[in-house]
Amino acid sequence: MKQYFDYTDERSHRCCAFCEEAPDTIDHIPARTFLIKPYPENLHTISTCSKCNNVSSKDEESVAFTLRYLKLLEDGKMGELENYLNSARRLRNEDKLFDMLSIDDKGNPFIGVDAEAVKRILVKYAKAHTLYEMGERMIGMPTHVAFVFKNQIGTELLAQFEAVQQSPVYPEVASRLLQRIVQQGENSWLIVQDNQYRYSISYDPIISVKIVISETLLGEISWAEEGDE
Repeated sequence: MKQYFDYTDERSHRCCAFCEEAPDTIDHIPARTFLIKPYPENLHTISTCSKCNNVSSKDEESVAFTLRYLKLLEDGKMGELENYLNSARRLRNEDKLFDMLSIDDKGNPFIGVDAEAVKRILVKYAKAHTLYEMGERMIGMPTHVAFVFKNQIGTELLAQFEAVQQSPVYPEVASRLLQRIVQQGENSWLIVQDNQYRYSISYDPIISVKIVISETLLGEISWAEEGDE
């Protein structure tokens, strides 16, 4: 990925990206668990406190596990899927797997979707992308958080989701997002890794972040203007 430098107000970066504590570590956004080797160069990082950094690890691992399962199922890779589920069975027997893995009445693993974990990850990443790209700290909870799996929506809705809003108004001066728009000539998706992770940010009149993970999970997170909540 091309590297841009942030020249926005440094006061936005004095605290943890997700709370008011002083930062003492960095967090990769997205976590490497959503990517594949070799990892892209210049992966985005933000400053966080250790508590916020560690609290989402289980959510990230469980969501990545679920998406891997769904991707194998969608692609019809039944041999790999069987091996994956056998690994899941062994891990569950060792009490190392996650709560969303269940066993059916025949003793076979069944992977459900932890919707709240997905939403927590989407909110975390949306806040991180907004800070990284625009220098804006979104401390409050968003007014809209939604996700869907790509195979669950029709062509028209998918096209609406894929469209990135263009605005005559520029984002924060000296922000990475402004630099990208000036260089590319338009606001567009930022691809962290092909087929693994991408996102876009719209900012006029409200901040809205779209995230696609593994070309399977589509998420949209937005914050209403003050007074519109």
